[in-house]
Amino acid sequence: MLCCINEISSQTPQQDLSKGNYLLMQKPFQIEAWSYPNFLVNGVLEDRFNPGYYAASNFSSFGVTHSSSELEDYPLEVQHMPWSRIEEVHHGLSAFELTKINTLFRLQFEDDNLTPTDTTLVKYANLWFTYKRSNHTFDNTILSVDLPFHGYGSVYANQQTNMLSLLKPDIILFNRYPWEKSDLYNQVQLLYGWYGMLIYYRNIAIKGIDGTGSTPIPFGAYTQTWFANQTTPPSYSQIRLNHFGSLAFGAKVLSAFVYNDYPGDITNTIKSFLFKNELPTPQFYQQAEINKQITNLGPALLRLQTSDIRFVPRKSTSTFPGGTDIATLKWVEIDKPRPDTYLTDIKATRTGFPDIENGDVLVGYFKPIHKSLDGTNTTNENYFMIVNALYGNDSVSTFQNVRLNFNFGELSSINSLQRINRLTGNTEVVPLVKVNMAGNIYYYDLLLNGGECDLFKYNDGVPFVGFPGLTSLKEANMPDKEVLLYPNPANDILHIKLSENNNRLMLYDVIGNKVYDLHVPADYQLDMSDFKTGIYFLRVENAIGILNGKVMKK
Repeated sequence: MLCCINEISSQTPQQDLSKGNYLLMQKPFQIEAWSYPNFLVNGVLEDRFNPGYYAASNFSSFGVTHSSSELEDYPLEVQHMPWSRIEEVHHGLSAFELTKINTLFRLQFEDDNLTPTDTTLVKYANLWFTYKRSNHTFDNTILSVDLPFHGYGSVYANQQTNMLSLLKPDIILFNRYPWEKSDLYNQVQLLYGWYGMLIYYRNIAIKGIDGTGSTPIPFGAYTQTWFANQTTPPSYSQIRLNHFGSLAFGAKVLSAFVYNDYPGDITNTIKSFLFKNELPTPQFYQQAEINKQITNLGPALLRLQTSDIRFVPRKSTSTFPGGTDIATLKWVEIDKPRPDTYLTDIKATRTGFPDIENGDVLVGYFKPIHKSLDGTNTTNENYFMIVNALYGNDSVSTFQNVRLNFNFGELSSINSLQRINRLTGNTEVVPLVKVNMAGNIYYYDLLLNGGECDLFKYNDGVPFVGFPGLTSLKEANMPDKEVLLYPNPANDILHIKLSENNNRLMLYDVIGNKVYDLHVPADYQLDMSDFKTGIYFLRVENAIGILNGKVMKK
């Protein structure tokens, strides 16, 4: 059971939180890439690791692979970066690496081969973790283990819990790749199996190293940047879903496997799709953009604890391999009420394809990981992430309009959301559309491309966690009383009344194209007769602040 964070004592986060969660908050969101200092060129190993490309990739740290390389094998330009290392029983840290402990972000025991039934390896692991914890050299290094899947059921879960109670890792990771080729299962089955793994490891992390849930530990996920026995790389929507989908389940470290080709792999089965003939591929630049967006979301995500995960399934049903049934995450679950009563319903519609099946939607819920990160006079602020889990090849649109329906009841004054703009890292106010004047029911149409996400909270006057320098967004943005729009929806003329005489008015269509940009007076009539029917996003900038709204053309 998740600990009740609103009852945490007045102690500091460092005293209350697990070491892993505390150390993660001190850094940017860590997106690792397991890399090799050498490239295979015509069957010969050559030093071809390009530090310029690595800087352009927006990975925040890099992994030094086990057995085949050490930190000193990499160019000097990257040796100062945060780094991670797999330390095997027979291959410890080098003398040079010990001089770079201050930048060692994560140290992992062995590869994905530690199971509770391997008593010899568990014994070695216990000695390893005990020594590392007693050696203050590693106080600021996250000690981790990559847990292979051991099996579903209470027997396996108890064995896993007992092993973690013995070892006490700071974080657990797992590797399972959603776009790996399989002769046994279709793509939907593989994807849902991956969701099952995320559920499995999320639940282990929530229980913590003692299994009680009093002190959750973070978990991380390996992400797929290799072909995984495929002949073509995943599409952009698939790559996004692999990353943003992991975040919705609460992953706090993402570890890309692999950055470049495995140097000793003659058969070329471990091959990165980020490079071809030593040059970056289109997927390299897609990955770089994803990394940038995750970094922008990072200050909030690292200070949040996953509290629930829900799933709005596609219209059709597909079977998938055993394990945690995805249906147990369904949107309406009688035995497990959602932590948020305001968001009542979610509907997804494929834009431009009204007769084609809609895709899945993931809804991840979060709460501040510590009371000191919550708002003044508030407890357990609700945050939620919406992920468009529709995917497809790059020639087919995977945009979905995700309608979020809200009912704030009779007492609440909430009429908007706060969101972190993942493109800029800035917080912004998202106005909601009121359904009728009598009630307190609203909706918001969220347009997301396949695999994309947005992270929200309710605009109740409490700043977004991770952005302590901001005042209340009600103060930092233009209040609703500063603008009047009518009629909305509009047939031809939209009347705009503002409190300031000098305003910049901008309109964007649903795919982000700016369709109007003009300086207007306080009382302005916008002729929308030539506009296409649909939704437009409005932005007003003046001396008071910024207003973001939405208008509809009939």
